[in-house]
Amino acid sequence: MAPSGIDKASARELRAVERSVFRKRLALWGGLVAVIVSLVVLLGLQWWWLTDLEEKTAIARKATMRNVLDAITKEVHVHYLKISERALNLPPEVFEAKALEKTSYYFKKKEIFGAKRLFVVSYPVHGKTFFYEPKGPSLVIPEYSDETLAVWAATAPWKILVKKGVQQKTTVFSVDERDPVNRIIINPITDENWEIVGLAGMIVDQCFFEDE
Repeated sequence: MAPSGIDKASARELRAVERSVFRKRLALWGGLVAVIVSLVVLLGLQWWWLTDLEEKTAIARKATMRNVLDAITKEVHVHYLKISERALNLPPEVFEAKALEKTSYYFKKKEIFGAKRLFVVSYPVHGKTFFYEPKGPSLVIPEYSDETLAVWAATAPWKILVKKGVQQKTTVFSVDERDPVNRIIINPITDENWEIVGLAGMIVDQCFFEDE
C-alpha cells in the first residue's frame, strides 16, 4: 500500500526536526569546544604570566639582596678601616724588648669595637707573637688554638720579608681571610730606615655586626 500524502508530510517534518536537532547539537558542541579552547589559552597565558612574574620577582629580589649586601660590606669595610687605623698604628719604639709591654697600654687607651683579639709581633724579640690581655692590661704568649694558628699563618709571610731584610717604604693594611672564622687585619710597623720592626694586628669579631 503506497504511503499517503499525510505520511510523506510527517516524514519530511521528522527529518526537518532531526536536522534541526543535529544542527543545535553541532552548535552546542562547537560552543563547548570554543569554551574549552578559550580556557586552555587563558590557562596558558596565566601560566606564562605567573612564570614571567616569578622570574622577574626573583631577579628583583637578587638585585635587592645584592644592594643590601654591598651596603653592608661597604659599612663593614669602613668600620674596620677606621678601627684599624686607630688601634693598629703603634710607634716603632714600643716593639723593642724593654718597651714592648707599653703596647698593652696603647691598646687600652683606644676603645675598639669589632675586634675579637688584638696582637703584636715583635721582631726585635725574636719575632714572637703576643696577644693583648685587657684584664691586665698585659701581653701574653698565646696558647695553641685556632686563633693562634690563624695569626701564625697570617704573619708568616712577613717573617720571611724581615729575614730577607726587605724595606717597606710604603705600608698598607693587609687582610688574611684564609680562616673565615678568624679573619685578620695586619699593620706592618717600620722604623726610620723603613725596616719592619713589628706587626700590630687584630682578629675580626664577626659576631659584632651580626648582633648589631
